[in-house]
Amino acid sequence: MAGVTDTGEVAPHVVRINGTPMTVVDSFVYRWVFDTEARRFRRVPRTMRLDVVESHTGWLSYEELRFDDATSSFTVVLNASGTKVLQATWEAEPEASTA
Repeated sequence: MAGVTDTGEVAPHVVRINGTPMTVVDSFVYRWVFDTEARRFRRVPRTMRLDVVESHTGWLSYEELRFDDATSSFTVVLNASGTKVLQATWEAEPEASTA
C-alpha cells in the first residue's frame, strides 16, 4: 500500500499513513483510524485498505479515547460532558485464513 506502513496487528497499534502516525484498531466489522494528535477519527469497513481511507470517509472529532486491554475494548467519548460515546471490542486474535 503506497504511503502506508502497517504491521498487521489487530490490537490498537500505530501505522503511518502518508507520513502521519495514526492509531488503528480492527473491531469485528470496522477498522477505526484515530489521529490522536488532532483528536479525530474515521470508521470504515474492515475490508477497506488504509491507503484509500483518506478519500472515502470524513473525519469526526472526539474528546477522549480509552483502551481497556483486559476486555479488548475501547471507548470513544464524543462530547465534553461524556454523554455521547461509541464502544467497540477489537479482535483478540487475527482472523484465521479460510483458504
